[in-house]
Amino acid sequence: MKKETTKDNNIKNSIQCISAKDEHIPGILAVFKEVGLGSDLNEEVLRKMREISNDLMIVALKDNQVTGVIISSFNGVSVWTSHVAVLPEYQKTGIASHLQNILEKHASELGTRRIIIDSWIDGAPFYRKRGYRLPGSIFMLKDLKVNKS
Repeated sequence: MKKETTKDNNIKNSIQCISAKDEHIPGILAVFKEVGLGSDLNEEVLRKMREISNDLMIVALKDNQVTGVIISSFNGVSVWTSHVAVLPEYQKTGIASHLQNILEKHASELGTRRIIIDSWIDGAPFYRKRGYRLPGSIFMLKDLKVNKS
């Protein structure tokens, strides 16, 4: 994926969006902790997610600091977005929209015709404005005990 930049009236400097690299993992974890998400995440889990993401773990960088991230994966049919976060001081500046635009473009290039978003209720208006709909499905989860050999 090539580097993409965005400029917003609220952002004095450009934000660069690129596929995440291992060096970004601590910054990604810091963003999730700052916004109170991802209690199930740690650096090892994020590295595994990055490995299987097909370049769909995308970070927004300002001065080489991670300011936002979107984490998705492609299963051969659909792209599944599981995590989106932007540092509070950069929220409402267009970063999440830019990350989503890049994801949608890259997903289309992979050949998928669908993106599935796992979102909190308060995030739903953001996605509805972007053309996402509630298909009538519900998502269920079951917590499992981890068996490490």
